[in-house]
Amino acid sequence: MDALEKLNWLIDKENGMGISQSTLAKYCHCHPSTLSKYITHAYEPTEKMLFIINEGIKQFYKDLSEKIGE
Repeated sequence: MDALEKLNWLIDKENGMGISQSTLAKYCHCHPSTLSKYITHAYEPTEKMLFIINEGIKQFYKDLSEKIGE
């Protein structure tokens, strides 16, 4: 699963987790509109930005796992 698929699942309110784009943007160190443009294919991120997004998703998962006690 690539970063785009993960983000789509994370923000999906019906079939995913329903996490706000603002929350995920904070983890990904970018503006929510940048994340939205990436999700809607209006922006093609650089390799560096993709790395940062992936690291943000990993950190979100890590923090969530710690909070729920996995």
